[in-house]
Amino acid sequence: MALALSLPSLESRPAHPPETRPARIQPWLDETLKRDPIEAAGIVGDALAATNRVSLSESKRLQLADKFYTTALVLWPILERHFSRAAHPLSGEALEAAKSSLILAAELATSYKHLLSQEADKRILLGGNRLMVALIHRCLQCTTRVLINSYLSYAPVPARTWHDAHAIYAFARERGLHLTAVPTDNSDATPERLYVQSLLLALANPYGFLPGQLGQVIRYLQEYSQWTKITDVAPVHRLAKAVAIVPVGHDFPPFSANKGGNIDGSKLFLLTFDLAFQIQEQLRALEAGGSVPTGVGTDPASVAQYTALLRRLLRQWAIPPARQFNRLPSRARVVMCAGLPAVWQYSRGTHANVTNAPTGLPPMQSCQVINHTPAGYALRQIDASNAPLRIGDLIALRVEGRNT
Repeated sequence: MALALSLPSLESRPAHPPETRPARIQPWLDETLKRDPIEAAGIVGDALAATNRVSLSESKRLQLADKFYTTALVLWPILERHFSRAAHPLSGEALEAAKSSLILAAELATSYKHLLSQEADKRILLGGNRLMVALIHRCLQCTTRVLINSYLSYAPVPARTWHDAHAIYAFARERGLHLTAVPTDNSDATPERLYVQSLLLALANPYGFLPGQLGQVIRYLQEYSQWTKITDVAPVHRLAKAVAIVPVGHDFPPFSANKGGNIDGSKLFLLTFDLAFQIQEQLRALEAGGSVPTGVGTDPASVAQYTALLRRLLRQWAIPPARQFNRLPSRARVVMCAGLPAVWQYSRGTHANVTNAPTGLPPMQSCQVINHTPAGYALRQIDASNAPLRIGDLIALRVEGRNT
């Protein structure tokens, strides 16, 4: 598939050409960092914006983008402290910090999208897909930063941000690169993991978080987003309350499937059923007096606030079917037999008053317990061949390894 991204036009002969020599840019960036952080971010963002609008060789653009990205990693946390907890509407230094931070993230995303677009147009990749994966990864990282800065400052997400994010992931999926981690990156995050985190963050109504909660949700997603799956196959109705629709080809975030509405073009489905089940278990543990995650206060007020946050995430991401609410997860194994003759014979081993044990009994089948309640179990057969079962069959279970 062709990768169609929203990019500014390039000038081959600009009236005021920016500095594009990597050897000159690095000392300039180091010197700029000595200025006031808000002023430095504005200067760096303007320089990068000018660079994104002139024609450059691929190698030079990549060098410049990496140097600007390293500088941005230093500036973003400092800028956040100026506006993340400021009163709204923002004004003065807080407003300038928010604008500079958002512009810097958006221009970095543009820079890497230029590179990805050029790489995607190549018919032959001499170095394999390594650079392609790294560029996809960096584009999604910068897009996530654009979203975070927008949410923190209560600013609208820049136009075409979601359109390009959907397009980049769809391209990675079509090329089979969406599950490939970047070898040189410190984390094991794949393009799909980064994309899923952005989708879940948008579904959580991020503009409604209390101060400091957005950071908690981001850390939560980094740890638990792997429980969410993306598929292009419409799910069965059992998962209908745990599905969001991803509108590929459109410039808006995912939306819950139970809100209805049709969209033109292709779409993906975000399955959050397993993630919702994890949140349920964490809520149950907290209500039973369990410990809170690192970074959350242990005082009653902090625990109550974190518990309320988890309940909110459960509402926003998915409400599982009601029959799941009282079920306890398990990883135990049992063996199973079905049918009255087999159950009678296996229930107590060989019965004392039976001289000749019946032959031809079906073998015991191994099962994995998924979850259970006092009234029943949810099992998955795990043997190479599954036992045929019919509605109304009598089932007997025995803990694996026991004789009775």
